Amino acid sequence: MENNNKEYRALPKKLIYKSLFRQHVLNQLSFGYDRGYVNSWTSGALPCLQYLYQDDPEGFKAALERTRDYWLCEQTFASLAFGIYLSMEEQYANGADFDPQLIREIKSSIMGPLSGMGDSLLGSTVRQLVMIFFLGYAMEGVTWAGLGFVVVYSLLINTPLIILFCKTGYKYGKQAVAKLLGTPWLEVIRGACTMASMIIMGGMAAKYTTFKLNYSWSVGEATYFLQDKIDSAIPGLLALLAVFVYYHFVGKKVNFVWLIFGTFAFCILLVLIGLI
Repeated sequence: MENNNKEYRALPKKLIYKSLFRQHVLNQLSFGYDRGYVNSWTSGALPCLQYLYQDDPEGFKAALERTRDYWLCEQTFASLAFGIYLSMEEQYANGADFDPQLIREIKSSIMGPLSGMGDSLLGSTVRQLVMIFFLGYAMEGVTWAGLGFVVVYSLLINTPLIILFCKTGYKYGKQAVAKLLGTPWLEVIRGACTMASMIIMGGMAAKYTTFKLNYSWSVGEATYFLQDKIDSAIPGLLALLAVFVYYHFVGKKVNFVWLIFGTFAFCILLVLIGLI
């Protein structure tokens, strides 16, 4: 991308906080099973992208497409990734020489670790401790206990952390990309991000995808199950194949509604012929 002759267009702090606020508020209002919280990410990033690409309609369109990857991350720690993302988009819009695919890969690769830290440190620890403290008052009939929990956790703990993480991600993400440009480490990081994304996809596929065949046959007094034979050769093969089939259709931009009805029809067919 060539913008080297233009004055560097940095994101104003107010605009960053505006985007962060939109992303934060809409995070719990726009969940979808196909792409998680991606709509809140796109809506939050929109003001910044409009500012960065105001003279580049095609660049703006490509930047919007980069926001549409699957996103499912603990809300507070997600702001760290959001800050890194904004810093990388800013640099690329101003002519930084790196493949924009790296923006998507880094975002996807840090999603899992950030979510794990957020869920364990905040969701399962800090929030529960604050909740237990105010629960005692609530059980005694104290009417302000519920409001107290919201004020302490959401306003005094969660909101400052979200702002701090976003500022940190934006600051150090910007510095990191600037230092890595022109060095072989950029490609190393890109390869690591790609590998991490594949590991995350493989883990989710193994945990949430099931596909078992009930077909069996008998030889004498022995009964053999087709699923057992497949699992003894390559465990989880059918689930993995199912993921790749859907991945292919999604890549071809097949409508999700058609995929859902197609899955129903295919499963009914397999039941009728006795395979599942």
